[in-house]
Amino acid sequence: MNVDVRKAPPSVTPVILCGGGGTRLWPLSRKDFPKQFVADEGALSLYQQTLLRLKKTFQSAPIVVTGKKYKFLAAQQAARVKVEATLICEPEGRNSGPAALAAAIYALEHAGPDVKIGVYASDHVIKEEEKFIEASQIAVRAADAGKIVTFGIAPQNPSEAYGYIKPGAAIESGAFVTDKFVEKPDRLTAQKYIADGYLWNSGNFMFKAETLLEEYTKYDPETVRIVRVALGEAATDLQALELSSRYGGAKDLSIDYAVMEKTDKAAVVRADYYWSDAGTWPVLHDIAEKDAKGNAFSGLVSALDVENCYVKNGSAGVTALIGLSDTIVVNTGDAVFVAPKAQADRVKDLLAEMKSEGVSQAETGAVTYRPWGNYRSVDTGERYQVKRITVNPGGKLSLQKHFHRSEHWVIVSGSALVTVGDKTELLTENRSVYIPAGAVHRLENPGKLPLELIEVQSGPYLGEDDIVRLEDIYNRS
Repeated sequence: MNVDVRKAPPSVTPVILCGGGGTRLWPLSRKDFPKQFVADEGALSLYQQTLLRLKKTFQSAPIVVTGKKYKFLAAQQAARVKVEATLICEPEGRNSGPAALAAAIYALEHAGPDVKIGVYASDHVIKEEEKFIEASQIAVRAADAGKIVTFGIAPQNPSEAYGYIKPGAAIESGAFVTDKFVEKPDRLTAQKYIADGYLWNSGNFMFKAETLLEEYTKYDPETVRIVRVALGEAATDLQALELSSRYGGAKDLSIDYAVMEKTDKAAVVRADYYWSDAGTWPVLHDIAEKDAKGNAFSGLVSALDVENCYVKNGSAGVTALIGLSDTIVVNTGDAVFVAPKAQADRVKDLLAEMKSEGVSQAETGAVTYRPWGNYRSVDTGERYQVKRITVNPGGKLSLQKHFHRSEHWVIVSGSALVTVGDKTELLTENRSVYIPAGAVHRLENPGKLPLELIEVQSGPYLGEDDIVRLEDIYNRS
């Protein structure tokens, strides 16, 4: 098959929905650092892969709709793969419907009345990019004809994890009227759907921004009004557009529920590329490379009489197993998750139980991310705490002071510009500095490589709220 791999016209603006929490992949994915941003050492995150895929497919820069708490992660990861994106930040998640609506209204205001929107999830695995580009071109033509198009995936198995779409009459080659949307079925019903030619609903879309706005207004004018107001009141902060709190009044609905299941303009493009939403541990096991016994191991793993298992070890130690089959084992260093593969999807119930018991690891990981970089707690005692701190190139912590703790910094690698009181000096590898309690201080990385240091805190109170910010380029209080 000869595929025309020319990009879609500049009248198409790709939109990446990047606000999900990815709780089904706990403990790798946490509320503070969801799966779309997670990457193994030296690899790209799913979000970065999505950015690069859309850069190859479309001429226009993407709009990224994300949560306010993720804006720095989204901006930093986009910068690392050299993609310029417009960030729209939600004060709270309201599902894919209001998110797509906000992007459509923004695009209409900035790209003109004929702009089309391609809406894509940030955390899907897509291979065979030429086929992806071909399907996108078909979807663009159908959107030009006034259709709201979804990408339907040829089912690989009778999965109970996805919604299904029944294609109807052909509009043109590869595009069809949508006869029916159905929610996630049981296995027997899924088998019947596959026999009847149904497709998986990928949750990715293409449409004219004006068409979506018209249809959304027809079915939920109040949400359209609220999103318009939230955009009109939005504040610009460090190249991100932060929607006002009014956005929280929008109905919490997916595009499917809000529009696609009601409109007479729904269409589907049969997408023949490899696709997975990588949403559960069993799915990750299914798509992973396996050994002769059906095992997929990553990290340091030792196993005896183990078969059909998915084991991910992200700790510094070894994960060792004997006599297991059909089991998921995930070790992130601060949490270990073990479940039969058939019950791994019950992780949401487990997280609810953990939260009710006050287990912090349900939402937060060992690494805490900040606009300037991150830190990891290495050791904690009654009057001390040791952290490993990474400051990104150009990153600058706030000018600050602490009342109850002193700090000692040891530079491990990179360069640190350190301010203590009225003195500022450049410190390099193996240098150290002491910051007494009450001293005004700041740490920044003026170099082009990450700055790594060890921080030792000591004092009667070591909470993160013992901080007074005097100046902050990230506008934190």
